[in-house]
Amino acid sequence: MKDSEKRSIIILVLWIVLALFNTFVYNFFKSNSIIYIILLALFLGISIFALGFEKDKTLNKVDIIQIVIIYSLLYLIVTYLLGIIFGYTRSPFSLNPLRIIQNVLPVLIVLILEELFRYVILTKSSKKITYTLLVLSFIIFDITLGYKNYDYTSAMGIFTFIGELLIPSIINNLILTYMTKNVGYMPSVIYSMIFNLYVYMVPVYPDFGVYINALLSIIFPTILFTKLNTCLYKREFKQYRGKKLASILVSIPALTLLCVVIALISGLFKYYAIAIGSGSMTPNVNKGDVVIGEKLKTEDFNNLAVNDIIIYQHDNKLIVHRIIKITKNGTTLTFNTKGDHNESADAWNISTSDIRGKVVFKVDYIGYPSVWLSENLNKK
Repeated sequence: MKDSEKRSIIILVLWIVLALFNTFVYNFFKSNSIIYIILLALFLGISIFALGFEKDKTLNKVDIIQIVIIYSLLYLIVTYLLGIIFGYTRSPFSLNPLRIIQNVLPVLIVLILEELFRYVILTKSSKKITYTLLVLSFIIFDITLGYKNYDYTSAMGIFTFIGELLIPSIINNLILTYMTKNVGYMPSVIYSMIFNLYVYMVPVYPDFGVYINALLSIIFPTILFTKLNTCLYKREFKQYRGKKLASILVSIPALTLLCVVIALISGLFKYYAIAIGSGSMTPNVNKGDVVIGEKLKTEDFNNLAVNDIIIYQHDNKLIVHRIIKITKNGTTLTFNTKGDHNESADAWNISTSDIRGKVVFKVDYIGYPSVWLSENLNKK
């Protein structure tokens, strides 16, 4: 075994020890995370220096980067659109520009150092044991950072740990190692940045639950791996080579669409989207349709009329029904509603504080596949 391979294995063992060390002193680093980040950055930087960094001379690097960016953006667009059906959860992170920088900068530094570390290890060794130890060390590191967030006393808690942490870590580290080994560190850096940094910059995330999250964590990397493997081993780069402008023309609209979708479903705009999960408004609004709601100001409630379709909240659920009666008592408005398909009116009165908007547009059936999937999952 060459000296460089021995050094690589020793450093990987130290990497695992550092991860486990974080576990044993978790409470200290939880309140002093900046110290751990500095310690981690120092370890990665010293390891890269000790092993020696070689310039990345991989061919077709730009082509692979284009594929990673386009596929990743399309994946995020699809997941946020599916979130119209499954729902969204609010981000725990502040969207203040200064706070975003404070949250993103440490993570960005560590991500870059991690991928450079992965690249250096892979360039210094050709042994399968080193590759295996490399992937294993990163998985252990991910687990030690997140394992405290799960309850291991119940079957559901263990399943959540497997679906939310273990499976995504295994799959992501496999594809990152594959890309770094075959293409260099840049595609892996970009992939990691896209999927680790966007969470600090968006107000909501799709709330798929453990089942769907685990499934998606397998499906997308598998699709991306299949595409990259085809390009690498069948030399199908001619469709990308010399087409940087075409890639930009795809990436920019995809990124713009993603921003619009996130803003739309986050309620940042005047209009927002809701999927219909029942047939109470058939035939005018069908199960699986997506309706566009317009947020109303205080003065807009007086302009609502009988036959308008409104979106209101009742028992922590959003309901889309038609106004059949409006009662005015001084300055107080009360609304009675009914689903077009229902035989009787809703058994409750709606006040202006319950109303979330007025339906102004619908798109037929685009949400039905996700409604069907959601219903069948909820039966299990």
